[in-house]
Amino acid sequence: LEALRAERGREESRERESDLSSLREEKQCLPVFLDAHRAGEFEDMCTKLIHPIFHLAVPVSNDLCNAFHKPPHEWQSRWQMYNKVNLEMVTVLVEAFNDHDYVWVVDTELLMVPAFVGTRCKTANMAFLFNTPFPSSDIFRMLPARKDILRALLNADMILFHCFTYARHFLTCCSRLLGLEYHAMRGGLLQLLFRGRHVHVRASHVGMDSPTFLQQLARDAA
Repeated sequence: LEALRAERGREESRERESDLSSLREEKQCLPVFLDAHRAGEFEDMCTKLIHPIFHLAVPVSNDLCNAFHKPPHEWQSRWQMYNKVNLEMVTVLVEAFNDHDYVWVVDTELLMVPAFVGTRCKTANMAFLFNTPFPSSDIFRMLPARKDILRALLNADMILFHCFTYARHFLTCCSRLLGLEYHAMRGGLLQLLFRGRHVHVRASHVGMDSPTFLQQLARDAA
């Protein structure tokens, strides 16, 4: 039985190496693999605790209330696991990083990544894009790790939101929870000063470049 398990482990390792080579060569990406148990825990953390808050949901459902009212050590355990997964993502990035590379971080699964990148790749040009809303301060402050999240995000050089309302919510959170001040700049940017660094905040509306799509369709049909 032990021999079969060992052989199965070697086969899985070979398959993973083959998948890695394929992803690197064909898709130009570096994947991060999580075992099934940790992947499930991470998904549960994101979908049941983080996503509802960022989608402006006050925790009134049974599932969400139970998640937030469990003993503090259970939240800490989940939060540490979330941080470890984020760090694994950054470890892969660091191995491929070159000075002054641009680092683009997207969405609430990777909220702590800017902090880890900031301490390991100090020359990185980093942006964080929210593909979700950003809640008002009275909802955001319900997250136990609210200050940790804000401080992590502020390691990015620019933070982008889909609309000005979400950007304003973020700035209000920074003001009320961290005591930071912000001011407007030319070109529609807003700027925060955090630990001696200027962090830019922008409302960056997402849309489709319809003329380009139509031109490509016309070329394909010709």
